Amino acid sequence: MVNTRYFTLITLICLSSQESIAGGIVGFTFRGQMVSEDRILKKESEPEYNSHFTKFSIERARLDLMGNFSNTTKYRLRLRFDQSSDVKGYNQTGTIDYAYVSHQVSETFGVLVGKQLSKHGGPVGSFTPSDNSYYIHNSVRKLLVRTTGISLDYRPSEDHYLSLRISNPQSLDRADRGDEEISNPKSHSIGFVYNGKFGAIKPAFSYYISPNDRYSRIRFADDGSGIESESIFEKTENTYMGIGAAYETESIAASLSLLTASIEGKKPVGSNPFDDEKLKSIHIMGSYKFDSLKPRLFVESTAQERGQSSYDLLSAALVLEYFPEEDVKGLRYFAGATRNRIEFTDYNSAIKTETILGFTKYYLGLAIDADTMIP
Repeated sequence: MVNTRYFTLITLICLSSQESIAGGIVGFTFRGQMVSEDRILKKESEPEYNSHFTKFSIERARLDLMGNFSNTTKYRLRLRFDQSSDVKGYNQTGTIDYAYVSHQVSETFGVLVGKQLSKHGGPVGSFTPSDNSYYIHNSVRKLLVRTTGISLDYRPSEDHYLSLRISNPQSLDRADRGDEEISNPKSHSIGFVYNGKFGAIKPAFSYYISPNDRYSRIRFADDGSGIESESIFEKTENTYMGIGAAYETESIAASLSLLTASIEGKKPVGSNPFDDEKLKSIHIMGSYKFDSLKPRLFVESTAQERGQSSYDLLSAALVLEYFPEEDVKGLRYFAGATRNRIEFTDYNSAIKTETILGFTKYYLGLAIDADTMIP
């Protein structure tokens, strides 16, 4: 549960400090929606299972505090109220999207320290506002993460941006599993990001590498057989790449992104080693704005392999947005539908089994993205 007193205190402190900070801005993002889902589950040699449910949810509720300490030093703190305030790995909480200070060393070089967006995934991670994305599959959400670290930025012109990033590891790194315990992972992530602009075309590229130094404790059964415990140090290396391009005009926006990930598994020691994992995902997005209406299209094709198991996902979403007021550009009503189809392939005792999962989601709601100048 979100600790409201915690957020109230932080907000009051930030707002009261604005008297000494020039150019302070408060941004508020909200998206409330009703989601109706029809789910069909098919398993080999089993009857078909159908379910339906409807729920109301707050998909976005964020408060964005931005400002300047000087002409060269800026800050940003974005709080989100739709996530738990429990502390997660590396002393981070899901309720803080951004918390950083940036310093422009010169006209072309800058430094940013704190929690920031990885900008991984081509246009999906660099140009597409997550607040407007009605559908991104969980496998890709793991790659489009916000991590804490340092970013060394180089901007040779207004249209080109390059960044070297050293931060905490990406979220696809392994967690505990089975009889094995990762008790002290020592890892970090080194990445390179490029965003460009050639007229209406915006290319994007990113490449991350996470070398891991893992300390593992292997535990076996307590019946006296085998090793009671064994400590093992081993090194693995994970890589992530995103590439693509976006095309944007006043009325048309389209993008194509390719994301890949290669996760090295644990070496074959102990009773339950980790398998290698590979992921490849293609995203196509498009929208057309005319008058007060904007239809938006999302298509995703993702394939993931983990050892001898794999799945293939094909998903499409069509959303229609309606902007009722010209003066409030971020206010919009929306309605849409998402169609998913996932096929799993597993091997168990040399017997191949297939599971097909299909479901449709229908969206209906209201959203707003607003910035208000602080007096």
